[in-house]
Amino acid sequence: MTVGTFGCGIIANSLSGIIIDFFDKKSEMTLPILCAVKALIDVPFCIMTYMQQSNFYLSIVGIYCMLLFAKGWTAPAILMIKTVSDPSVESIAVAMFLLF
Repeated sequence: MTVGTFGCGIIANSLSGIIIDFFDKKSEMTLPILCAVKALIDVPFCIMTYMQQSNFYLSIVGIYCMLLFAKGWTAPAILMIKTVSDPSVESIAVAMFLLF
């Protein structure tokens, strides 16, 4: 389970980085759109994982799909915070984001 979680996390974050590198030159809204789309993709997998109670393996598949397709929005969100905030409060802004 741990190896699958680690692998899905690496793939999701790598895909997010590739998408940002490809589309960031074309539009400034790439980071917020990526964060919003990844959050919307997360909804059906959360429903599949938490709302149905009949099949354990379906819940595990939902978790892995959630990790693979919907995660990876944290790094773009932190990058967005770092580009918008003042350099004197940049680290505090990131810490507050991670805290809440």
